This record gives sequence, structure tokens and C-alpha cells, in this order.
Amino acid sequence: MEGIVNAWTSLRDWIGAKRAALRLCVRMTVAGLLAYALAMLFGLPQGYWAVFSAIIIMQASVGGSVKAAIDRLIGTLGGAIAGGVVAFFVPHNDPISLGIALVIALAPLTLVAAINPNYRIAPLTAVIVLLTPGAQQLGPVGSAFYRILEITLGSVIGLVVALLLMPARATGSSSTPPPAWSASSPICCAIGLRCSTAKRSVRGLRSCKTISEPEWRASRS
Repeated sequence: MEGIVNAWTSLRDWIGAKRAALRLCVRMTVAGLLAYALAMLFGLPQGYWAVFSAIIIMQASVGGSVKAAIDRLIGTLGGAIAGGVVAFFVPHNDPISLGIALVIALAPLTLVAAINPNYRIAPLTAVIVLLTPGAQQLGPVGSAFYRILEITLGSVIGLVVALLLMPARATGSSSTPPPAWSASSPICCAIGLRCSTAKRSVRGLRSCKTISEPEWRASRS
């Protein structure tokens, strides 16, 4: 009996310590299942993209999920339009012409993704529109339309689940600086550093102090 009690206590403590991770696990599972069910209900040709999207946009907090959903929708829309336009106007009936079309579609999108990694779904969507077997069957316009529909459906489902099912919001006191950026840190206490300058250059820094050169050297010795 004592062993059972100890096991139950350990399990309860583990659940308490991993509560945030377990909530995220449940939300991701439910979102993926709902996306799959709706994709099958609507008869989407490649409904697994809805499932992917519902899982990918799910973050630990509601705010993170909202931002991930918006970024994914923007990237999907841009990639699908770019891929559809290139597929429609650039002949790609053989491997060489298909490679040329791929370069034309990917060059601007990969540049956007390199500048802003939040939109890295854009070049991936363009590749899907151009290369997948389903895209060849549906045509460029149909492929682009269904990719937008599937990924939008998954993103919306993931967002709704994040908002309604055990929602978690980012917590933490913004008044306490991280240990690595404390007032005694050499980075913060650089010679002649002003608090307002540090706040502009280090996001989230809430405290700083200016020290003289002898004081700084003494703190380093």
C-alpha cells in the first residue's frame, strides 16, 4: 500500500511540474484530430496539410499561437500565389523547364524567409504548388487554392483550440530583469553606459546603473 501511495504522490508531483507541457500536448492532439476530421468532411485532396498547420501553429501561450497562425497564413498566401502565378505563366512540362520555374518562384520567397524566418512557409508552399503530384493533377490555380484552403483551415482550428481549450497566457514579471542582464552584469555596467541606452539596445532590460572606470575595474578584480 505504501508503494502505491508513493507512486501516486510521485505521479501527482510529476503532473504538477509538467502541467504546461501536458496542456500543450492535449491542445496539439485535439487540434490535429479536429483538423483531420474537418479535412475529411470537406473532402480536401491533401487534408494532411490542415493537420500539419493545426499542430505547427500551436504554441505554449495564446499570444504565441495567434502570432504563429498569422505568420503562417501570410506565408501560405504569398507562397501559394507566387507558385500559382509561376506555374500558370512559365511552361514546366519537362524537368529542365520545371527547374527554371522552381528557381523563379523560390528566389524571391527564400529571400523573404531569410529576412524574416516567420515566413519560411512561403517557399515551402510554392514548392508544394509546383512539384507535388496533387498539384500536377489539380493544375496551378486549383493547387494554389486548395493549399491556401487546407493550411488556413488548419491554422484556424489550431487558433480556436488554443483560445478555448485550456488556454495558457504568457506569464512572468516584466519588472525583474533576467539574471544574465542584471545590474551587476559587466554588459550592463559598461563604462559610461546609461540606463536609457541599455533599455533601447537590450529588450526587456528593466534596471541598470552607470559606474565609473575604477569601480568597474574593482568589480572585475
